[in-house]
Amino acid sequence: MKIDFKEIALILIAAIVIAFAYNYSKPKPMPLLWEPKDIKTVSDDDLFGNTEPSTEQTDDNDLTDDIITEPSNDKANQDAQIVDDKNDLVVSRNGIAEKENETLNPEILKNSEFTVTYEQMKKIISNPDFIVIDARNPEMYAKSKIGKAINIFPYDEEAVFMPKILDLPTDKRIVIYCDGGNCDSSHKLAEAIKTFGYKNVFIYSGGWDDWSKHQGLK
Repeated sequence: MKIDFKEIALILIAAIVIAFAYNYSKPKPMPLLWEPKDIKTVSDDDLFGNTEPSTEQTDDNDLTDDIITEPSNDKANQDAQIVDDKNDLVVSRNGIAEKENETLNPEILKNSEFTVTYEQMKKIISNPDFIVIDARNPEMYAKSKIGKAINIFPYDEEAVFMPKILDLPTDKRIVIYCDGGNCDSSHKLAEAIKTFGYKNVFIYSGGWDDWSKHQGLK
C-alpha cells in the first residue's frame, strides 16, 4: 500500500488550523508558549483583612473650602478655574473611594498567582468568609477532602462545572486546592473562576498532599 505523504501533510495542516481557530475563538485562549506562573505567598493581612468599604464621607462643600486659586482680573476665568479644581478634587476623592472599596487581595497579575500556607489553611477552613474548593476528580473527593470543601473538577464537561462556578457567592474569598506538586487542576479552575470577575481567588499549592502530611494522614 502506497502512503500518500502529501495527503497526510494536508490533513495535519488542516488539523493544526482548526486547533488554532478553536483556541482563539474562546474568550481566554491558551498561550502558544507556556509561561510558568509566578507563585507568591499571600500575607495574613491580605488574606484575612477587613474588606468592608470605608464609611467616611467627604462633603463637596468642604472640598471647595480647600481650593486655592490664583488671583485673576478675569472673573469668568477665575470661576472656571474653581470649577476645574473642584472637579479634579471630586475625581481624586472618587479614586480614593474606589481604592477603599477594593478587596485587600493583591491584584492578580497576568502570570501571577497567590498561594496560602498550611497554617493559613487551618484558619481558613473554619472561617465563614471563605469557600474552599477541591479541584480533584469526584472519585478522589469522595474519599477525602479538606474541611467542608466543595468539589469542582475543571476537566469535567463545561456543562457540568460551569454552573457550579456560577453558583459561587461573590462576597466570599475562594481557596482552591488539588493534589499538590505538579497538579494543575487548581490553577486551571482558578483561571476559569477569575474570568467571571472573581478577584479573591487563592491557591493552596501544597494541596491534599501537604495537608495530609501535616495532619498525619500519610
